This record gives sequence, structure tokens and C-alpha cells, in this order.
Amino acid sequence: MIRGGGETTKATIAATICAVALAMVLAQTPISAAGGPVTVTGTLTLVGSESSARTAGENTFITMHNTWNAAGDLAGTYDCLPRAIVFSTGETVVSEWGRYTVTWGDYEGTLRVRNVGWSVGYMLFHMDTTIVGGGTGDLAKLRGYGTLDLNFNEGTAVYSLEVFWEE
Repeated sequence: MIRGGGETTKATIAATICAVALAMVLAQTPISAAGGPVTVTGTLTLVGSESSARTAGENTFITMHNTWNAAGDLAGTYDCLPRAIVFSTGETVVSEWGRYTVTWGDYEGTLRVRNVGWSVGYMLFHMDTTIVGGGTGDLAKLRGYGTLDLNFNEGTAVYSLEVFWEE
């Protein structure tokens, strides 16, 4: 019988059991879900747009429905409903709700996003993006934030998002 080593042996066994349990949990978790935020990037190309406008005083209010093809890390489509105000000064602010229907690697589903932005030049916009939840499929618990830089003259945009899995 070995004396004096009982507590050390118990601690070693407990640590080994914890390590094995953690390994079993991580084995069931997608690799990208095990770590912190991951950056996803890509482009959007406008494929359809409908709009209507009305004037109130010196300001113009624009309502749109845009459809984009998404390429890059998120591949599929992006469908959004922007609302814009063009002030008499020429400054434009935009608020929109949108839905990505995409694949990301082996995952597929929809992401609901909220974009809020402003003009940085004629028909050039910088938008802050938040993945707000309410998605579906494999992406239902994906959340994130980032930017969308839009050139509406050319019908192109570039996105960059930091995404993570909601627990």
C-alpha cells in the first residue's frame, strides 16, 4: 500500500475524468462553434430592385425591396427591405431588415439581419450589420455583427462579419 499519495491520485483521476468529459462534449460540437468569433467575408451582386418614393417637405422617403446574390463564405441569396431618407442636404440614412438564405461550409439555413447605414458618397453606403436571431436550419443559433459596404451605382456590396454560435 502506498501512503501519502492518495490525494494526488484522486486529483489526477478527477482531472482525467474532466478531460475525457470535455473531449466528449467538444467532439459533438462543430469545430467553428468551439471557439470564439470567426470572420466571414464575401460580396453581394444586385439582381433585382423595386422602389417607391414620396416627398415630405424637402426630404425624400424611399422604400425598396432588393434581391442580391451572395458569394464568398456565405453563398446563396440576400433579400432585404431598405427604408431610406434623403435629406435636403443630400445626406442619406438607411435602415433595413434582411434575410440571407445561404450555405456556409457544411451548414445551411437562413440568417435574419438588421442593417443601419449612411451615405459616404453618391449611392455609396456604409452599413453596420447585426445578425439578430430568428434564423433557421443549421444557422438558427448563429449570431454576429460587422459591416456592409454598398455601391448601389454598380449594384455591388462587400460584407465582413464576425460570427459566433449562441449557446
